[in-house]
Amino acid sequence: MLGSRDGCGGVELLCVTWWRIWYRRNQVVNYQVGLGDIEVCMWSEFFIHDFRQSLVKENPRRMGSWVTPRWQAPEVGIFKINTDKAVVTKDGVSGLGVVIRDDKGFVRASACYGFKVNYHPQIAEALAIYKGILLTVNTGLLPAMLESDALTVVNVIRSQVLPSADEVVVISDILCAINGTNILSMNFVLRVANMVAHGLAKLALSYVGGRLPDLSGKPCVG
Repeated sequence: MLGSRDGCGGVELLCVTWWRIWYRRNQVVNYQVGLGDIEVCMWSEFFIHDFRQSLVKENPRRMGSWVTPRWQAPEVGIFKINTDKAVVTKDGVSGLGVVIRDDKGFVRASACYGFKVNYHPQIAEALAIYKGILLTVNTGLLPAMLESDALTVVNVIRSQVLPSADEVVVISDILCAINGTNILSMNFVLRVANMVAHGLAKLALSYVGGRLPDLSGKPCVG
């Protein structure tokens, strides 16, 4: 029996989960890649949550007040890393975006990376996190915390248990990179609070290579 921590109805959760399982089947058949069982369940719950939140936004009187999640500044003296990926399967291109901001919301470092490789979404998310950690260490922007909208990848890293999937090499590199560094935490955040990193990842899709956009010193929220 399917259950939900977020109060999702049993029937709607079951239907969405069935749809996600069918999507996973298609990924295996067409691309020889699969999604973990935990990812399927988590994605289904967040899909229903986001759908309900959209109803709240459209019908505030009927559904209650709507509060849009936003990027939150870290505590004083701490930097926040946000990372994201963008993948265009038909073009075989993947993009990664990283932005590091201080406690006032000013951008202290940013980067985007484009690859002529059709990465699996979870591998691309893990690579973006890895690039974010390397950037904050190389620039000395520490201590820092990291946010990503890749729930499954964040949970795997936080558990420090290596998966048996293709992303095991990248996860291993991430765990080695944060060992001994002052990365205080790694957290999941909704896409709407991770829009700057996502925008950089989409920007990277238009070229192959890497560059550091001139965002430093600018206040940037999202």
